[in-house]
Amino acid sequence: YFSSKLDEGAVKGSPGSIAKVLPETFLSVFEKAAQAPATEDTVQWPVKGKGTHSFRVCRATVVPRRDSDSDRTVASSDNDFATLSPRVRLPHVAASRVGSVESPNRALPEESSTAGKSSRLLGTLVHRLLAVQQRPEVTQPEEIGRRLREIAQTTESVALDENDHALSDAVTLYQSIAGQDEVVQLLQQTCIHEVPFSFFLPGETPRVMRGMVDCLVREDETCVAVVEFKTGKPRDEDRVQLEAYLQAARMFFPDLQVRGRLIYAGQPASEK
Repeated sequence: YFSSKLDEGAVKGSPGSIAKVLPETFLSVFEKAAQAPATEDTVQWPVKGKGTHSFRVCRATVVPRRDSDSDRTVASSDNDFATLSPRVRLPHVAASRVGSVESPNRALPEESSTAGKSSRLLGTLVHRLLAVQQRPEVTQPEEIGRRLREIAQTTESVALDENDHALSDAVTLYQSIAGQDEVVQLLQQTCIHEVPFSFFLPGETPRVMRGMVDCLVREDETCVAVVEFKTGKPRDEDRVQLEAYLQAARMFFPDLQVRGRLIYAGQPASEK
């Protein structure tokens, strides 16, 4: 989001605002817009070597003051922008935690705290590096380790030492996945990584299924592949999870063929 204020004619970005990362020359456009006279409806942003971009100034609407309740406008469907509260709050189910799509109440057993956190961190690092390296050309363990440390620090706020066992494990897992011929071929296609979704599950106990697809690959004009990278051992629940992701992908692409691929570290891929 863009959150900022004008301080003595200059744009000051609030913490977490996109204004913190925008070019200074572009921020000046907002300053020009704030200072533009009422007769000017546009401001210009000249970009060296790229031409000039025009932006329309959207001025704040002056709301007339009302002194009594009788002056207030009754809210209708066209002007009532209050927060909507659902009549029935449906429970949300994580696709990665259910025993089956048909029986979402049967949750999988929780992992032990230490082993579970370590496993999730390894998986996250490998997934993020696969997403960053659209075409996995880096094969040297030292370079892979350097990139994994950067990802751990910037996205997970975790500092990994060069001699950390977690780092060496992540390097090995990444190499065993990224080095597979099928993965190399898949990542050469148009890919979208970490795609969130949610959809309604009807039944006696309605639910909202939520999850995130590791990678959607547009293989050709007629087919989309849901690719799940697994850094652990194969489990029966993996196919259940993939089925939920396939169901979501078919809603994304109702006119295309959708197939699923489970890709494990050091094992041949399986298809659904």
